[in-house]
Amino acid sequence: MANDERLSLNVNTIATGLVAFTGISALLLIVLPLLEVPEELLMLLALAMCSGAVVSCIVIGARYDWLRWDRRRFLARSPLTDKEFMECLGGDVQVSPEVLHQVRQMAARCFGRLGDRLVPSDRLDEDLHLSDFSPWAAENFFDDLNEWIRPRLVEPDPEFRETPTFGEVVIEVQRLVKDARKIILHLVQMTI
Repeated sequence: MANDERLSLNVNTIATGLVAFTGISALLLIVLPLLEVPEELLMLLALAMCSGAVVSCIVIGARYDWLRWDRRRFLARSPLTDKEFMECLGGDVQVSPEVLHQVRQMAARCFGRLGDRLVPSDRLDEDLHLSDFSPWAAENFFDDLNEWIRPRLVEPDPEFRETPTFGEVVIEVQRLVKDARKIILHLVQMTI
């Protein structure tokens, strides 16, 4: 696990704990007066709850700001053409121009300015923080891919990771399209 990922996990854990503490404190402030607890204890609990809420806001705000700064690195890149993206993908990988263009267009449509700046090595969740910033955009992207692939679909690769890099997404779409074309050609030849 990289240092950034550990920091992210720790900050998320701290923020979750602080929010839980604030919620439990609020619940106790509702229940404890019914049990006739001394007023001094209730005041102390209220102070602790307010402190927890303020610290939670600070931690969550700092985390959000750190993620925004991290994403700015990607937005500072120059947009890539399909040809430049193919060069980044590597010479040993063959992806049809149609598949590459279609997948990159879907990414641009779903992820906005970030979509045409993606390179093959970008990890969609760890690097781009799509689940943190716009989980619905990532879901829309994969739904669009599914709709586009479905007529060409054979079977997804069972080795395909759950959180792939953008390059792996492009390669998997190419494999699915290529396999579908082979089967269609085979079926056409069988009927002749």
